[in-house]
Amino acid sequence: MTGDPKNLAQILRRHLCADILPFWFDFSIDHDQGGFITNLERDGQRSGDLRKNLVMQARMIDAFTVGARIAGDSRYLDAARQGFRFLSQTMMAVEDNRWLAVVERDGTPVVERIRAFNLTAVVHALAGFAQATDEARALELALETFEQLELFLWDATYEGYYEGLDAQWQVDETTKSLDSHLHAVEALFALVEAANDDAFEDTSWRLLDLIMRRMTVGADGGPLVEKFTDSWAEEADECEPTVKFGHLFKAVWLFLDAYRRTHHASYLDFARAQLSHALVTGIDPEAGVFETADTFGEIADARHFWWTQCEAIAALARAWSVDGKAEHLGLLERLVDYCLEHFHDKRHGEWFALLGPRGAVLDDRKGHDRKSAYPIVRCLHSAILDLES
Repeated sequence: MTGDPKNLAQILRRHLCADILPFWFDFSIDHDQGGFITNLERDGQRSGDLRKNLVMQARMIDAFTVGARIAGDSRYLDAARQGFRFLSQTMMAVEDNRWLAVVERDGTPVVERIRAFNLTAVVHALAGFAQATDEARALELALETFEQLELFLWDATYEGYYEGLDAQWQVDETTKSLDSHLHAVEALFALVEAANDDAFEDTSWRLLDLIMRRMTVGADGGPLVEKFTDSWAEEADECEPTVKFGHLFKAVWLFLDAYRRTHHASYLDFARAQLSHALVTGIDPEAGVFETADTFGEIADARHFWWTQCEAIAALARAWSVDGKAEHLGLLERLVDYCLEHFHDKRHGEWFALLGPRGAVLDDRKGHDRKSAYPIVRCLHSAILDLES
């Protein structure tokens, strides 16, 4: 690569349009029952559990909505529309307007608990889809779903969102996770754009301030960690003192976005601190990004997951666009080069799910109940916009 940000943006755009979006358009759309099937083998053939979970359906709507914008191809927006029909008509219980976490392929409900992450995924997807299509019902559902998140999962005593609800929508998991709060902020930013309502920005600032106050190691700007008790007790047995690098990079992206919106120096300082933690510990000297470390910086999981690389690409592009450091652009180029060489399946398209040391493929599936088109499409699209700016 050349050190030219616009050339790197063109490489990423071509990759999305030629290698990522066509794969999901060809293999994920369920033309018989509606919605999407994301349990896909390396060659795109369906395998295993064909049930449809709420997060993956929402994420595919998200991916095709963004994909239509990237590629200028109306087929992708049509794919998002059919996904929205399935989601809105099949995955919400009619009697109480509450989302179903999982349904059979044909839409038959499967009773399972709901997590905060389920609801934030829906809010983000439907807000983006509504903005792209002027679909009023999509925005209504996004707003209703955010209200449900606040009503059922917000802890008015200690602040923050509880992690989960049982099948009757009663809180059954009182821990709090970085994952859920980061995705809530991301969903709120999407609502700001779709609903043109500054009240959602105010809520996002509340959450970002909570993340800074409660979710780092110690009080001196240490790295963000994954889980806490309901009262934010860092030392309790239920706490998970794990640093997940994909979430550090996602936090960098979100806090830099917040800085762009507000010009508050505290957001910029926090983003820079988290980026430093991620780069010092999380970068594999050989190539790629590790998955997790403990709070002392010792690598706990040295494997390379697809989504973690995606979040790092988005964060490095955003950091370069804000600070203009050649170091960040160089790291970004090396990471993109690694992903296109090792994660990208040149035979069938898309990315492998998991790599080991020196790019060895450990999981060649293209989709499963946690892997869809969304992270690659969102993160690379974000990087393209930052690089072109």
